[in-house]
Amino acid sequence: MKISAKKTIVYGIIILAIAGLIILLYQLPLGEVREDVQEWISDSGRWGMLWYFLIGTVLSVVFCPISPIIFSAGLLFGFPIGFGLALGVLAAGSLIGFLLGGQIWNRIQHLSFAQNRWFQAIQSSVKDDGVTIVALLRMTPFLQFTLANFFFGTLSLKTIPFTIASVIGMVPGAILMVYAGSLARSAFGDGELGIWQWILFGVGIGVFIFVSARVTTKTRAALKKSSEDDEP
Repeated sequence: MKISAKKTIVYGIIILAIAGLIILLYQLPLGEVREDVQEWISDSGRWGMLWYFLIGTVLSVVFCPISPIIFSAGLLFGFPIGFGLALGVLAAGSLIGFLLGGQIWNRIQHLSFAQNRWFQAIQSSVKDDGVTIVALLRMTPFLQFTLANFFFGTLSLKTIPFTIASVIGMVPGAILMVYAGSLARSAFGDGELGIWQWILFGVGIGVFIFVSARVTTKTRAALKKSSEDDEP
């Protein structure tokens, strides 16, 4: 499989961004912040988890980047609990954005982006196999979370199948980000990480990039085919 120069640049940027995040974690006093927040969460008991869920859900709906929210789940709660909370935030944020998108569709359907051929191709694909298209698009790392939720809300999708497909599609990215947060938690806890933890994290990054690349290619091909089939 040949990789274009544009894709090479994009994947290079992703790798550099992840590497930069790791370096940043060791430079900033996040350990002290985490300890303060962790202490507050411990004192709050289960309310701490509820506060994270509520705050994370609100932030995910108001155009805040979703990655730091998911990362913080692993940083604050570790992998098992953090992963469950992250999925809860992703599901709730997707559902709220989806419902809001459906409400505002009548006000924006006349805008130019709604007439874009890719938009129309996705609309056509959703009619044939909406759940699959949603899951595939969720696996691509290039869609802004909140905008994607509003966009999906404009399509003829049922609420529950959409939410399930969204969560399934976001699982790979959530696993990577929550695990990265749990690594930071371990590093701040005892000051060092085992070699196998780094190896597993590196493998996870590689698998995520590979899957994202393949899914992006297949999704674009499916949308292109759908667009061509709709042409007279």
